Amino acid sequence: RQPHRHPDFNGLRRELERLGELDPELVEIVELVFFSGLTEVEAANVIGVSDRTVRRGWRTAKAWLRQALRLPGGACDSARRRAGARAPSSLTLG
Repeated sequence: RQPHRHPDFNGLRRELERLGELDPELVEIVELVFFSGLTEVEAANVIGVSDRTVRRGWRTAKAWLRQALRLPGGACDSARRRAGARAPSSLTLG
């Protein structure tokens, strides 16, 4: 049994800054949905875009952050599992 790992909030902050350099709207979606707890429809109303745009952005941002933070469910996760490596479970992005 592995010890409980605490979330890497510094890593998350750093990766959100990197993501913001690429696409500031994705960071706004993360802030509204993940941190503020808004629904995708509510976030869409705040930003002024369709809920479909927010849904697509939320999926994109989660995938990008999972890969950047090496969380389960990221693009490289299945390859790590095949290689026998366990990904850290320090932060869950819905």
